[in-house]
Amino acid sequence: MSTKDWKTPDSDILADHYVNEPKPIRVVVLGAGIAGIAFTYLVASLENVSFTIYEKNPDAGGTWLECTYPGVSCDVPAHCYSFTWAGYVPPG
Repeated sequence: MSTKDWKTPDSDILADHYVNEPKPIRVVVLGAGIAGIAFTYLVASLENVSFTIYEKNPDAGGTWLECTYPGVSCDVPAHCYSFTWAGYVPPG
């Protein structure tokens, strides 16, 4: 490809965007467990980022949705698996 192919039809400018101009990013999130939920919360505030979540189960929750152990309580300190923003719904 030669540099003449990079020029826009209307001018001698090589490209019609700036070097550091943010480009749209599409992200696929596999699973709606703790990592998928945390990722979507953090990405919701970024510009030019769209994402799609794929979850095999009918609801979010990951391992906690699939595995139930009657009579067993939390196996690790609960603060490790809690979000400080729980109950917050990001705009959009």
